[in-house]
Amino acid sequence: APLLSACGGTVGSGARGDGAVTPDSGPDSAGVVKDASADAPVDAAATPTVDYVYVAADSSIHRFRVNRESGALESLGTTAVGAGGVGALTHAADGSRLYATVRNTSSVRAYSIDAATGDLSDLGAVTVDGGAVYLAVDSARKWLLSAYFSDDVAAVYGLSANGGLESGSVSDIAT
Repeated sequence: APLLSACGGTVGSGARGDGAVTPDSGPDSAGVVKDASADAPVDAAATPTVDYVYVAADSSIHRFRVNRESGALESLGTTAVGAGGVGALTHAADGSRLYATVRNTSSVRAYSIDAATGDLSDLGAVTVDGGAVYLAVDSARKWLLSAYFSDDVAAVYGLSANGGLESGSVSDIAT
């Protein structure tokens, strides 16, 4: 069974069976993200400076190392997030931090990324203005920007020196 498929390609299956991306076919394959397990992926983020990919699933973040030569993914395990379901993922431009929305708790959780292993260390979570569906970190790693469909708002949160989130938005704007 495929590990996951996204945007018309499958990772972890196919004739080679080596984790490389192979194209899917069929009417439901384009843009679909699916997993052989019940913990279905909903978003992914790849770090720019190291070879790690993080896939958001219902209750955990799956960690992978990318082979830049073949495109194969090596599973590095999962990081449990807990109740609420993981939603959007984003990372700092230098690949040192990962941020994840937790859908049913209206919160965002911050993680430090171990550059040598890809492991995630929890830096804590803060409650946000609603169900954030998009996240972005500014290039100076001082601010986390978030956007909310159902709440029609964009908000900015401060990031501490260690990359953790500061409580309360510093700016909210109706969209």
